[in-house]
Amino acid sequence: MDTKICLHCNQQKSLESFGTFKKRNGEKDYRNVCKECQNKQRRENEGKPQTPRKTQNIKPERTIYNMLSEEQIKKLEDLANKHEDIVKMLSDRLDLWI
Repeated sequence: MDTKICLHCNQQKSLESFGTFKKRNGEKDYRNVCKECQNKQRRENEGKPQTPRKTQNIKPERTIYNMLSEEQIKKLEDLANKHEDIVKMLSDRLDLWI
């Protein structure tokens, strides 16, 4: 019979004492915390608010480019990088585009 050491209680237990999960490649594997410790953790955290998950990193809306396609935006940015006077002109007139 195979055994594994629980990371929470550091005891060597049979694999039947551990929960299972499926890996991305479809293989079945055993969790690192035994069922007993997992249940203790769940009971301790019962009723406590969960920490919110990270939100997606959303880019701020680019109001100056709203009516342009992504390809046009890239061309405009490349052109602006080549000619600094265009960048200055766009930044001066930014309030007209909002």
